[in-house]
Amino acid sequence: MRGREAGASRQIHGLEVAGSSPAPATKNPLLSTTTSFGRIRGFTITLLFHLKGRELRVKDLIDLTGKYRQYVSKYLYRMRNYGLTEKKGPFWRLTPEGDSFLSYIMAIPRGLPTFLASWACLAQNP
Repeated sequence: MRGREAGASRQIHGLEVAGSSPAPATKNPLLSTTTSFGRIRGFTITLLFHLKGRELRVKDLIDLTGKYRQYVSKYLYRMRNYGLTEKKGPFWRLTPEGDSFLSYIMAIPRGLPTFLASWACLAQNP
């Protein structure tokens, strides 16, 4: 791994997350949060909402999202590297860190971009 030490970890919204090398650490918590949030977006957030409070197989997530197997699997393994998900047998679920991160996203005021509102609807109607 270029530029990373094995077992390196980082913080996302105050949570210690194992995995890839982040942007340089900063003393300003707002900058740290903003930088980290920018790295976890799009389909990753969609999967977080689908996994909220339940365990699903890749097949279930394919049916829910309409994406193909390799696409869903790639995201799940990356999310596992970030410490957001874990796999038990064929089932994927959120880690406590993933659940905490999702709670953080859900606490964002509804007046922010509409795509966040649509993800919040997913969380309320899984």
